[in-house]
Amino acid sequence: MPNHWHGVIHILDPVDIFPEPDRKEAFSNPSGRSLPAMMRGLKSSITSCARQELDWSEGPVCQSRYWEHVIRNEAEYIRIDAYIRNNPPNWKKDCFYP
Repeated sequence: MPNHWHGVIHILDPVDIFPEPDRKEAFSNPSGRSLPAMMRGLKSSITSCARQELDWSEGPVCQSRYWEHVIRNEAEYIRIDAYIRNNPPNWKKDCFYP
């Protein structure tokens, strides 16, 4: 999609991915093992590439927040995968379509 993207992150070792609220150190973990750290790194890379490759200089590239959902079973994965695959053809129906 031109104005957003979807993805599925498959976590093989879930330790500290969803830190307990009182464990603030997990959110600033330099090893990048927490989900927030992974998202910061991904968004930072996207921003660097956009600024360099597309000469993007007008405002932020990524939104400051993100939406997450834990996929708990195969049926849910299949539903979400279908939604992601069918999302681009629906771009013309989006309220932000030019």
